[in-house]
Amino acid sequence: MFRLFQEIRQQEATGNNSLTFWAYAIGEFVLLVLGILIALQIENWNQHRQDKKLEKVLLTEMLLNLKTDLKDVESNLEFHNRVKRSNEIILQHIVQNKPYHDSLALHFGLSGGSTIFKKNTSAYESMKSIGIDIISNDNLRQQITYLYSVQYNYIQEFQVFDINYTIEHLINISYKHFDLIEMWKSAQPINYEELKKDQEYKEHLKLHIFNREFIVSQYEHAKALIETLIKDIEEEI
Repeated sequence: MFRLFQEIRQQEATGNNSLTFWAYAIGEFVLLVLGILIALQIENWNQHRQDKKLEKVLLTEMLLNLKTDLKDVESNLEFHNRVKRSNEIILQHIVQNKPYHDSLALHFGLSGGSTIFKKNTSAYESMKSIGIDIISNDNLRQQITYLYSVQYNYIQEFQVFDINYTIEHLINISYKHFDLIEMWKSAQPINYEELKKDQEYKEHLKLHIFNREFIVSQYEHAKALIETLIKDIEEEI
């Protein structure tokens, strides 16, 4: 372009303003602009190709994370349903003043159980560090953001509350009323008749049942979100 401007100035200085020269000058300028535009387009195309390649790598890693998360969610869901059922059986026996039966040992052992959800966030953290916009599909990006930044955090926040409640209340009740035979599997009341009269223990059972119902609903919601996201990622990649 610099050479073109020099030639224009030389032609102006010599008074040569022929149409042929100007047609040549304009043509060369147009070719120069087209060359720049084509180069920029090639650069953009290459960058887009690199972004799509990186997006596929991240989504493939996330797919593995999600499949591991799904197994953990299903395991926790099954455990909390068992704990909820055990608490319901114990409460029913106490409220209806039923006599002690050896089968209750399993339910007493399981009644205070909880779980820890171990989410896998390596792919999501990589996406955030690069920029979540690396995910070109708007719907997929929104699903990912909601699952990891909302639903997973919601489960873990409740999990902290649940574990703290168990530590603060269940341990005292256990020392007071039970001989623990095997953690999460078996426990026997020291005095079953006294246990049935303990109103605090009854309220603990009711609250624990309520908490199990709540966390089960959250795990079920997470399970549905994960399954949908797995399906959509598999279709995307």
